[in-house]
Amino acid sequence: MTPRFLLPLAAAAAVAVAGCGSSKSEVKVSTAPSGPVPQAKEPVSGLVKRMAAVQAAIQAGKCTSVNDFNKQSGFALFCNAQGKTAYKGFKAIGTEAFGPGAVIEYTDAEVQRTGKQTPTPGVQTHGKANAGVYTAALDQNGHYQLTGPVSPIISGSVIGTKPVNWSGADQNAVTFLKSIRDRDCATFFKYSITPRSLSQKAACKQGLDQAYAQLHSQLTAGKKVALFRVGGNAQFYFYGLRTGSQFRTLVVAKNHPPGPPFLAFGTFRATR
Repeated sequence: MTPRFLLPLAAAAAVAVAGCGSSKSEVKVSTAPSGPVPQAKEPVSGLVKRMAAVQAAIQAGKCTSVNDFNKQSGFALFCNAQGKTAYKGFKAIGTEAFGPGAVIEYTDAEVQRTGKQTPTPGVQTHGKANAGVYTAALDQNGHYQLTGPVSPIISGSVIGTKPVNWSGADQNAVTFLKSIRDRDCATFFKYSITPRSLSQKAACKQGLDQAYAQLHSQLTAGKKVALFRVGGNAQFYFYGLRTGSQFRTLVVAKNHPPGPPFLAFGTFRATR
């Protein structure tokens, strides 16, 4: 799985707030929702149409609409020469929704010129052609948005496959959230996707001190936490995360050795 980084961390994951409590919330996984789950107001095909329009704008050098798209997204698309080259020939080749989460498989010039990828252990894919993948989640308006922070290129399609290791994904989800709660930099850096161009210290400052500051506050303010499975496939696992009145979608992905078996992509907030 080759990751393509365009935005260090999901922009909609959280925003900083002042102050925090001293009561740590318990974090554990349930197999069933603890309450209402946000519902989509448009199918994931709506995001595909918006992406097609944005990709056309990138090729035409019309960056205003691209910038507007990026403001709503957790994954910023380049509107420059690099973007034109990488995204040329963009085409969505499959989608799959899992309640508040979704995946879009695609091809473009970068996917086409990337060498054949090694299959992820334990993940059976369809077909032999590389596939790029965007993960998506519902935003505050009930529309799917890209979550980032990467768009991995995998060895074949995983749409229609079934999760094969929920327990491993569960463990990663819990570990990831506890690292945010406890501001455990080493664990956060090891078990989540962060730009490897950044040092551990810089990645933690960007993630723990900035992107996930609000979530840390909620996890240490005694708010009840509900973490539950909402669906996925053999490569990508989606969770609902409710902290008080806020709902987020958490994405976990199967990883290649020698790294941890799973890595957290991060969270994307669906409620104010």
